[in-house]
Amino acid sequence: MENTAFTNCVQCHNEFDESRRHPHVLSCLHICCSSCLERIVSGKQIFCPECHSQTEISNDPCKELPLDTACRNYLDFVRIQRKPSEIQCTDCPDQSSASSFCKECFNFMCPECTAAHRRTAITRKHMVVPVSELKESGLNEFHRKDTCNKPGHEEQVFTFYCDRRGCDIPICTLCAVCDHNQTNGHLIRNLSDVYEDSKTVVQSVIREINARGMPMSEAVDQLERVVDELAATETDMSQEIDAIFDKYQKILNERRYQLQLEVQNHCQVKKRDLQEKVKTLKSYTTDVKTATDFTNRVLLYTTATEFLNMKHVILRRILELKNVNVSIPAKDDVTLRFLRGVSDDSFVQLINGIGNVSSRESPVPQSVLQNGHPNSSPMKSGRSDYVSSINQESARSPTRTPPSEGPINIIPTSPQPATRSNDSTGVSRQLSVPPPPTMNREPVQRQTSLPAPLEEKKTMSTIAMMNGLPKTPVEEKTSFFNKAKKRTVQANRESFQQLSPDRPFQPVTSPISPKTPTSMPPELKSLPGVIYGDVVCPEFTFDVLTIHNEREVSLDGKILRNRKTGKPSSSVTAEKQFQNYKGIVGNFAFKDHGKYYYEVDVSFTIYQPLEQTWLVYELGICRKDIIDAHHTVERHEHARSCYVARYPEDGKLAHEFWHNRDLLTYVPLSDNAAGITVELTYGLLVDTRRRKWTIADVTRQKKLHTFTGIDFTEALYPVFGTYNPDLVSVEMTLRTGSEISAFPPFLKGF
Repeated sequence: MENTAFTNCVQCHNEFDESRRHPHVLSCLHICCSSCLERIVSGKQIFCPECHSQTEISNDPCKELPLDTACRNYLDFVRIQRKPSEIQCTDCPDQSSASSFCKECFNFMCPECTAAHRRTAITRKHMVVPVSELKESGLNEFHRKDTCNKPGHEEQVFTFYCDRRGCDIPICTLCAVCDHNQTNGHLIRNLSDVYEDSKTVVQSVIREINARGMPMSEAVDQLERVVDELAATETDMSQEIDAIFDKYQKILNERRYQLQLEVQNHCQVKKRDLQEKVKTLKSYTTDVKTATDFTNRVLLYTTATEFLNMKHVILRRILELKNVNVSIPAKDDVTLRFLRGVSDDSFVQLINGIGNVSSRESPVPQSVLQNGHPNSSPMKSGRSDYVSSINQESARSPTRTPPSEGPINIIPTSPQPATRSNDSTGVSRQLSVPPPPTMNREPVQRQTSLPAPLEEKKTMSTIAMMNGLPKTPVEEKTSFFNKAKKRTVQANRESFQQLSPDRPFQPVTSPISPKTPTSMPPELKSLPGVIYGDVVCPEFTFDVLTIHNEREVSLDGKILRNRKTGKPSSSVTAEKQFQNYKGIVGNFAFKDHGKYYYEVDVSFTIYQPLEQTWLVYELGICRKDIIDAHHTVERHEHARSCYVARYPEDGKLAHEFWHNRDLLTYVPLSDNAAGITVELTYGLLVDTRRRKWTIADVTRQKKLHTFTGIDFTEALYPVFGTYNPDLVSVEMTLRTGSEISAFPPFLKGF
């Protein structure tokens, strides 16, 4: 196959010839014909049409720039291989077809020129061969004989080379004797020796260039693969983004449909009520008109005796109409308002927080040259480590803003209920409590015997807490958790001293610095989370798909409440949702040998004193397949439970620690009175190697209880239950992984 880049001009792309398109070599080693050189020369510079490199010249470019003899030889060979009959005579002005070739003159000749060539005394001894025989010849047959072009030296073949600085040219024998005599300082060497030396130098440099260029070629291939992968990644990411926003669009459409349905329901109810009132008012107006017309007619057309006879009938009717209680509705009674619940700026901020496109590229391999040679470290080729991902949710901050409470509601204009005071900051405090809500079911209490499954009237809930959304006015006033949480060590100290004066407050010492021990199993080192010494703080959340339909969990899976919203949840599926257990499970399992630590912030407010053994909340660990068997896990063999409930002996609230329906111990917590609010932080340490689970009060730096002999042959999951929302409000905040700033020193020995 012909190489057109070798036989064609880089400017006009025409094939070189021996007439007007002689091949000349530029400094960048691209080849340009003599005809184009005359057009592209600019002063004393020529810019290569191919690579735009600059070639300096002083006079005529066709005389200064060397001819590409390799190209000329190759073209002659190619022309013979194509169609010998199309080769024209070199000397004939009428361009006759060539029939022979002179290897001495390197000319193609027609039959007439061939006969003349053989008759001339100077050329009669030249080797002339038919053109047809050249087709079977190799490329060596087309090498021109290099002869000296100096006057008087014709036909002298170059056999020597003057290696003197400033000369550096091949010379013939006469040149070596006359013009380049060694007595004049010229350095004469055999042409073949200089050729071999120069060829060795050039080949060595070529090898070095190739050694440098090979890694570059690999890098180019690698980058081209990355470009192809990037195109595929772009398509995948675009599809993923479309899927996410289609999903969000579906959620928005469902919410819009729900709101429109609520508007329709409210309007239909109001419309029916108003139509009834219109009907009543029209009937009353008709009755009044009938009575008035009849009375006026009697007064107009009867005598006194006749009127007096009708008086009792008329008075009885008009007095009936007078005593009818007719209420005219005010304008406000028929007014509906749409409470947006979120401002435009907040919504835009929320939307802008959806997703994040990030990229990380491995550096392209580079070849470092030292003294013109590649370094000892070869370039490595391979796939570029290109990563592109979409974070559909913003990263959680260790300090979270309290979420807005409840969904956006459409409500008729009505007087707002009174709110309770929220200015206290202590752990235990008295509040001005509103009348308790109407209870629609029996409170949940501890059962000391194995009963039938608890049957309760279920009210639907919604998972509708979204961090950062503002509260509507109604929600702000009716929220159970409308209080300022100012957690300071001094406030906690004073509050707990009020509860337990005999237990002095111990200040928190400096935390243990994070350090990964060499004895920690590799599977624990690779867990997402934070490591303090030999303790792992794994990163996990509530499994929001398991939430009971009468409980509420935040969208980020960090906050659990026992609120009942009375609306169905749109974020859970019936397959995983708990039917009996009144809470939720964590999405992390304790099984591999090691120590695991997590914390739970709990805040609860009593609105009506608990009776009998009614529960407030539960923290436990349990095998996953038996969690939903009952409303608590304290009755199971493969579970451990710590819950707060009314202790029957003194009627106060206490921590009770249960296993397999046995009460192991209890620790007093607080009084059982309306208005009391308790806030505390639990530290929970699971040691699967020593088969222990320790529960501690981190605020007071006191261990509450340690369960021992726990069976971890099957994974145990953390569970969180909340109870009796009509009597007490409960909020749990889960803290894991990087949200835990230090491992409590007082738990180091447990």
